[in-house]
Amino acid sequence: GTLGDITYATTEADMAIVGFSGDPINAYKYELKGVNTFDETITPSRDAGTTFTEQVAKLQLKKITSAMHIQLRAITENRYHLIVEDNNGNFNIAGLERGCETTTSNIARGTVLGDHSGYIIEIKGEERVAANLITVSLSSAGFTVTEGV
Repeated sequence: GTLGDITYATTEADMAIVGFSGDPINAYKYELKGVNTFDETITPSRDAGTTFTEQVAKLQLKKITSAMHIQLRAITENRYHLIVEDNNGNFNIAGLERGCETTTSNIARGTVLGDHSGYIIEIKGEERVAANLITVSLSSAGFTVTEGV
């Protein structure tokens, strides 16, 4: 479903989200550790009088499977929202207004047993503000979360 109307926490302006009014939103969850990153670069332009935030996630998903090939196709062919849980337990939603897209994806097979075998994906979004925080549980906010393969 779509995100619908967004409900913000009244004490934190437009940065803290407490819910969405749209249809139930399907989400895939991937447990990631190690070299995965999510960075945001805020770029103001004094000349243009604008500011935008580039959001970049670099992800490594383990194990190559046919089911993951199907999910990867959906990720690479569509725009979507990306929710990232940071090391402090905060949930941040990237691509809230304009969506995110996969800019590169690679299926790595390695050469020796200790090498990474799986998917390497880079996801980018550009928004007016930094990724908003979701300050309630994902299910309370309207998400139906399914474990990714």
